[in-house]
Amino acid sequence: MKNILNIPVTQTTPGIIFTDIAAIMIVIFLPAISHMMPFPLFYLDPMRLVLLGVYFVTRNEKNAYIIAMGLPIFSMLYSGHPVFYKAILISFVFSIFFTFSLGSSFSSSNSTILLSLIF
Repeated sequence: MKNILNIPVTQTTPGIIFTDIAAIMIVIFLPAISHMMPFPLFYLDPMRLVLLGVYFVTRNEKNAYIIAMGLPIFSMLYSGHPVFYKAILISFVFSIFFTFSLGSSFSSSNSTILLSLIF
């Protein structure tokens, strides 16, 4: 895929691993960061934003699916939120989101991503 947004794309394995570790660290420290902010960050759907950030930096669909399935479960194991069944549901929603948004053309996927962030 062409790098339209001029975001640095890391296709190497160490770059992808570093990006995944950064995403997990953001999820770990998100409650502390949220308490320091004047507005609640959970209104912005931070897990989906982290997931999109990982995809846009790595442009690796397989990695995006792994993060989509693992990030909610990792969050549940670390902080106890969301509860187990909701974490499984969020994982499937994220994987379905990526299936529909990445399987189409660029303009269609942008509109899918934008609509999913709004609703």
